[in-house]
Amino acid sequence: DAIVWEADPATHRFTFVSQRAEALLGYPVHRWLDDSEFWITTIALEDREAALAQFLRCGRDVDQCRFEYRAVAEGGRVVWLSNVMRVARAADGSVDRLHGFMVDMSERKQIEDERKRLLDVAQQARAEAEGATRRAKFLAEASDALASSLDYEVTLDAVTRLAVPTFADWCFVRLVDEGQTPARLQAAHADPREA
Repeated sequence: DAIVWEADPATHRFTFVSQRAEALLGYPVHRWLDDSEFWITTIALEDREAALAQFLRCGRDVDQCRFEYRAVAEGGRVVWLSNVMRVARAADGSVDRLHGFMVDMSERKQIEDERKRLLDVAQQARAEAEGATRRAKFLAEASDALASSLDYEVTLDAVTRLAVPTFADWCFVRLVDEGQTPARLQAAHADPREA
């Protein structure tokens, strides 16, 4: 499912474009041949500069290359193309002509995008499940700590130390007495020297 093409290496003007161009993108072949800028205008704006730079680099520096870009078909539909380009050389080594083919890879891109989306969803679900597991474990351990002693200072110390590795780098507990004076009762820090 490819558009076969040839271009002049000096002007980069298309000298041949297969009929598949019309079927794939909807534009008549004569537009590719009559207007030297036509191919460039079919490239999506976001990809235009990079695709043109690759096209020019391939024709100048290497004998074969491949680059991908989005083309806008007639009617606005976006088609992902992989342009495989080759340089044909004359007997003296000079560039005789450029030729290649543009392969429709839209379906493959859609599959890749869907795969990436599903992977992102799975990673998010895994992170949420791990978070829920950590919270449940913390709540179970905090419940055990709260039920283990009637001494509120011992209980607060256990819960404070439990919170530090689970939810934060540091935790402190202050209680306000009847006179509205806050008193620091317990503190814990990931670095014991800071507590």
